[in-house]
Amino acid sequence: MVISDPKRIARLNAEVDKLHKKHPKFFQKLEPTKEKIMDWQEGTIVGFSGSWQNGLALLSIKNSDGTIEHIHCDNAPTGRALDAMFDCIGEGHYIDNSKIQGQEIRYSIDNLGILEQLAFPE
Repeated sequence: MVISDPKRIARLNAEVDKLHKKHPKFFQKLEPTKEKIMDWQEGTIVGFSGSWQNGLALLSIKNSDGTIEHIHCDNAPTGRALDAMFDCIGEGHYIDNSKIQGQEIRYSIDNLGILEQLAFPE
């Protein structure tokens, strides 16, 4: 949760100050945060493979320069996002790669290289 209201931050900091005096190791002051600007990339979906058992998945995307990027992601949320976009969940709750291969996509990844968001291209 991001708190950006300065008055609320001041109130919370006052409460934290009281707690900090009692337990200095466990409490930190809140600082106002700026909204994160998404670093969107675009590409073409090559494929998706995932496991519902361990929750891990890999989304392969071909970038405009021809390189293929294999992006780690959460299986269920990514599968549901792809299904909402391309109606691609088939029998047995598996992604039907034939319905997503070649689809243009926008995506963002975090600083660890894990998928954050998917969207249609603008």
